[in-house]
Amino acid sequence: MRIIVGTPWPLSDRILFDTRYCELNQDGCHMMLLSSSGNDHLVSDKAIFSDKDRKDNALAFSHLIGCWVKPVKDENSGEVKGTHLLYFSQVQAGGNIPTFVQNKLGPLTALNSIKGSITWARNNKK
Repeated sequence: MRIIVGTPWPLSDRILFDTRYCELNQDGCHMMLLSSSGNDHLVSDKAIFSDKDRKDNALAFSHLIGCWVKPVKDENSGEVKGTHLLYFSQVQAGGNIPTFVQNKLGPLTALNSIKGSITWARNNKK
């Protein structure tokens, strides 16, 4: 997957080339794992990563990104009463990012990813 991550001015947007390695839907639990590992050859492919991409964006690398969503059930009735979400991300953002920007915006990137996942889940409910 080619993912473009928007960043606030004055930073350049980031491009990641990730592979979805695992998607699990079992007993109401959902898990997804992504990584850039093994996608180095895409960076030199002009059809995928053009000169304009190189000029306008920084290349980022996902060591591992994952999300595991499990229903929280009432012990007596078995009714779903909530959701347990475990999100983890180890990403090398690429380019130059000042420390004060990392400290201010870094925690928000995880929060925004979780909010995006929740919005997606609500929009794709069956």
